[in-house]
Amino acid sequence: MNKAAIVFCIVAQLAMGSAPVLAEDNSASSGSASPAPSDMIVITTSSIDGYHVKEYRGIVRGVTVRQPTIGQSFTAGFQKLAGGKINSYVAMAEKARQTAYALAVSKARELGANALIGVKYDSTSCDNGGQPVTEVLCYGTAVVVEKDSK
Repeated sequence: MNKAAIVFCIVAQLAMGSAPVLAEDNSASSGSASPAPSDMIVITTSSIDGYHVKEYRGIVRGVTVRQPTIGQSFTAGFQKLAGGKINSYVAMAEKARQTAYALAVSKARELGANALIGVKYDSTSCDNGGQPVTEVLCYGTAVVVEKDSK
């Protein structure tokens, strides 16, 4: 992995040192054993039933780059022989998604948002000297929402 990617990964990991960041349904965490609830609403649609957008704060994204450890690569080598799912790479990809998600939510909070709408993921893989490197991007629109009055 090149030096810029390593520095980026280190910075991303330092950013993860804050409290766990979760969707309202507690579907993701930054690695905490006991996830804490969050006041951030995270949704893939552009609207939230029962709420209206009061203010748009901007597009946010979380990006992480991952490369499997030597142990993951060793294990994957045996799993490739049998065919099918390569668990060590699946674990790496899931960790990358969780990290990218947490970074996007953290950036939305920095902008003063209480919701992140239109959330999407994108990923790219490339080869780095025979080792796969995966970049995962999580992005959406940071907004301030209020409950609709009835």
